[in-house]
Amino acid sequence: MAKADDISTEDLRENLLELRRDFKELLNTVERLAAAQAEGVSGHLREGLRTYADKGEEVLGAARDHAEQFYDDLHETVERNPLTAMMIALGLGFLIGLLTRPRS
Repeated sequence: MAKADDISTEDLRENLLELRRDFKELLNTVERLAAAQAEGVSGHLREGLRTYADKGEEVLGAARDHAEQFYDDLHETVERNPLTAMMIALGLGFLIGLLTRPRS
């Protein structure tokens, strides 16, 4: 085992430089691993968001189809029975008017 007197300043300097290089290498390795993990998580998030966006578009399309079908059915009913449709609209207007009038 070497004594403290046997270690020169140059040896200490070399050891510190080697330690610094090892530390930088370790830091670079940790950065690469963290970047790889972040990329993996980011990929999973993107995939999940894409899946939910696709499902949202499907639901929106189905709702749009139902609304169009309802409109078409309603339009056909009004064309077949215009007097009945007008009376229903009049009754609904009267009811809404009663519900929204100010109370004294």
